[in-house]
Amino acid sequence: MEEQPPSPYPPCFRMLTAWYAHGQASASPKRYTSSEKPPLKSSHRCQFPHFWQPPTLKNVVPEATPENVGMEIINTTTINLSWSLLNVEKIWGHLKGFKAYYTWLKPKGEHTCPQPPPHRHQEQQGHLIEGNVSQILLGVFMPWTRYQIEMTVLNGKGEGPSSEAMEFTMPEGVPSPPEIINMELLSNMTVHLQWTCPKYPNGRILKYGLKYHLANETDGDLIIDIPESQHSYAINGLLPNADYIFYLWAATKAGPGEPYVFEGSTVPESVMLSFPK
Repeated sequence: MEEQPPSPYPPCFRMLTAWYAHGQASASPKRYTSSEKPPLKSSHRCQFPHFWQPPTLKNVVPEATPENVGMEIINTTTINLSWSLLNVEKIWGHLKGFKAYYTWLKPKGEHTCPQPPPHRHQEQQGHLIEGNVSQILLGVFMPWTRYQIEMTVLNGKGEGPSSEAMEFTMPEGVPSPPEIINMELLSNMTVHLQWTCPKYPNGRILKYGLKYHLANETDGDLIIDIPESQHSYAINGLLPNADYIFYLWAATKAGPGEPYVFEGSTVPESVMLSFPK
């Protein structure tokens, strides 16, 4: 037989509870006259509270654990987390809710442009889930990032043991713009561009894209594809003493990201102006 938590009430309370539970409360107790005393030994005396009610569990945290924890990826930052609560008799009190704990895990493999860890990545993050529910949408994750998640049950006194940990990886997303764009004027018709990886690649970088046009024009149609391992490019055939607007972006399998937009000139000793988006 499974051991129950200790009762917070003295034996006389438990005896009275059992008496009521067996339907004996309706029985007429013996009445004593003013000169008679009930045969109650001093060792059995018990001080009843001002307002008595059936005993409840106090200061007992749950022993119940969420089971069948599963997840469905909704998008690059959101999952649908689901679980079951089968051992409800071990909640030991009122079910307050659940708590989901997720932890960043170091990525597997080496990448030219690695994904940086999230803020406070060395700490376990907790998300409170209120009420008697069995699923919730969590949109707190980063694209292309590994996590570990586990859950606990909450009652009014605390939380129970953690469920079995589950690992998962969020899908790739589009990258942020490339960083640190530098332009060097090699001649009055040639410029050399240099850049670094996007701060948040959000996936494996497949290539970079580049296009440019004269500053007094609306747009340029020519798009130059640059391999992901190449972080520089020389543009030839520009007009001398002219101002240009350049667009440089990175792309993953999820698609191209926002471009880094900057202005440059083929005028000798000109200053490059950058306008990141």
